[in-house]
Amino acid sequence: EGVFDSGDAYVIAFSEQGPPDKVVLGEEKKTFVFVSSPKRVRPDAPGYRFATVAERMVDAINRGRYASIRDDFGPAALARLSEERTQTVFANLRQRVGKVERLDAPWVQDPHTAVFPVSFERGVLGLKLALDDGGKIAGLWILPYATAFPDLGDHRTQLTLPYGGRWCVLWGGDSRDSSKYYGNRARHHAREFVIADRYGRTYVEEGAENKNFFAYGRPVVAPAEGKVVAVVDGVEDNRPGSPNAFAGLGNMVVIQHATNEVSVIGHLMNESIVVKTGQVVAVRQPIARCGNSGDSTQPSIYYHLQDSPLPDTGSGYRPRFGNVLVWEQGRGRVIAMHTPARGEYVEPHAVGLEE
Repeated sequence: EGVFDSGDAYVIAFSEQGPPDKVVLGEEKKTFVFVSSPKRVRPDAPGYRFATVAERMVDAINRGRYASIRDDFGPAALARLSEERTQTVFANLRQRVGKVERLDAPWVQDPHTAVFPVSFERGVLGLKLALDDGGKIAGLWILPYATAFPDLGDHRTQLTLPYGGRWCVLWGGDSRDSSKYYGNRARHHAREFVIADRYGRTYVEEGAENKNFFAYGRPVVAPAEGKVVAVVDGVEDNRPGSPNAFAGLGNMVVIQHATNEVSVIGHLMNESIVVKTGQVVAVRQPIARCGNSGDSTQPSIYYHLQDSPLPDTGSGYRPRFGNVLVWEQGRGRVIAMHTPARGEYVEPHAVGLEE
C-alpha cells in the first residue's frame, strides 16, 4: 500500500500490485500515467486476458475457495470437472505444495493458450490455461515446471564471465534455495555475482553505504561479442538492503550475440554505462560499472542469457562460461566450460582487467 502526492492536493492510492495504469483527476481532467509497475501484465498485452483469469484462480487457491474457480469455467470445463472433483483437485494441490507465493508473466503460446510459472510454498509448477473466445477456461493443466518450460539446451555463444578477478555467486542454481529467480521463465538460470572475502563477507564498516562493498564501482565487461540492443540508465542506486521492486533489473545493458542468444546484464551503477544502443562490442570490452540498482540488496552484477532481445521475455539458457577458475578451500582448478552455482568463488582464467 502507498500513496502518491502530485503536489496539487490529489492523492492516489496504490494497491499491493503497485500504481494504477492511468488516472484522471479533478475538474481539469489531469491525467497521470504510471509507467513502472512490478509484475503486472499490461491491458494491451497478449497475455492480459490469461493473467486476469490466473490471478483469480491464485486468489481462490490461497483463500481455500476452490469452488469459485468454476466461475471462470466455460461449458466444456464445467462438463468435464464436477464441483466435487474441483474441490478435491485443488485441495490436494494446496496440501501438497502450499499457497501460491508468486505468479509470473505468462508465456502465450497461441491466441487461446498460455502457460504461467507458479511458485508455491513447496515447489514451482506450470499452470497451462486454454481459454475460449469468451475468455472462459476451456482447458486447465497443472504441470511439472520442466514439462511446462522445457530447457533450451546448450547455447552456441562462447561466454566469458562479465568481470575480472575473483567473485562469488550470490544467487544461481537449480533449486529454490540456490536461486531467488527460480521459476521465472526468462531469469530461471540467472546468476548474481558479488565480491566476497574467504569468510563470505562482502563489505567493510557494517556495509551502511554502497561504497563500503567490495564490488561497488568495479568494471563490468561484455561476456561475448555482439550488438547492444537496449540500454537502461538513470535508475538510482539503492541503499544497501533496500531493493527497488519497480525496476527489477535496474540499469542494464542488453547484448545480442546471435538470433536467439541475448545477454542481459543488470544492477549496474547509475550513469556508469559507456556503450550505446546499436553499438557493436567486443568480448570483455568494458560496458559499465557494478552498482546496486534494481531488485538487488547490495552491489552485484546480474546476468542471464535468453532467447529474446526484449528483457524479461522468452526463455533463459543455463549459461556456460569458458575457461573458468573455480576456487575450493584455497585451491583453484580450471574448468573449460562451467556453470557457476551459489556459493562458488569463480574468476575468468588468465584474463587481466585494469580499473
